[in-house]
Amino acid sequence: MMIPEIVTSGNQYVFASVNVEETKDVFDADKELAHVDPLMLGRVYMFDRFIGNTDRTDANSNLLVNGSAYIIDHNNAFDPEFDAADFGAEHILRRYYAAMSADEREEFKDEICRKVTRESVAAWWSELPAEWTDPLAGVFDMETVNDYLFGGGHGR
Repeated sequence: MMIPEIVTSGNQYVFASVNVEETKDVFDADKELAHVDPLMLGRVYMFDRFIGNTDRTDANSNLLVNGSAYIIDHNNAFDPEFDAADFGAEHILRRYYAAMSADEREEFKDEICRKVTRESVAAWWSELPAEWTDPLAGVFDMETVNDYLFGGGHGR
């Protein structure tokens, strides 16, 4: 797929850089995601909770479907105003989390702790285009993300 220069401004990473035909927004997770592995949907909830992504709600699912499910849009991650009670009440996949067993939840937490380390965050950060990591552009810097994930933030 060729992405027009006007969209990319010369960068290889852009929002909406993959064209998936005939998707629609998910408004009713129970109905529109019935064919999707419920454990995976519970894990999406847990990942959003881990990174403080408060922007996947009943009114704004940031989920697309066309036979397959597409999880999009994590731009509100590391929300400094994160409220666990609001998150739990508003997240569109809350039912899938509630249906997970304690063992499934613990397994996912262990997996996150193994995979998300200061070293892995630094490696992932180094692969992002400069425009996405420029604090002057109003985005979080790596120190803020690390503080959220490993310090006094909400991630762990």
